[in-house]
Amino acid sequence: MLDTHSGRPAVGIALELVELSNLGANRVVTRAITNADGRTDQPLVHGRPVPIGRYELTFSVGNYFAGRKVPLSDPPFLDSIPLRFAVSDPEGHLHVPLLVTPWSYATYRGS
Repeated sequence: MLDTHSGRPAVGIALELVELSNLGANRVVTRAITNADGRTDQPLVHGRPVPIGRYELTFSVGNYFAGRKVPLSDPPFLDSIPLRFAVSDPEGHLHVPLLVTPWSYATYRGS
């Protein structure tokens, strides 16, 4: 994650990866916090291939910017950012970067 408001890695952002289900309940795969490089310490799915399916990755950016004392509206314009994506190649490398300010964000499929 990159905090494009400050031009630095976004340190300490809580995130959650959920596997979305077509039939049953959605399942939390993992929760993590970004480190000094704006990344998680280990892949969100590690030690096994990522199952083919649909996922939602939620980034808690409101708390991050509030903690940095960035002036925000009440409630903040962006609080939690959910990104939905699909995995079609369980053996492929998947990187989901987020570039964020208190008012905007962008993402793409990284390599």
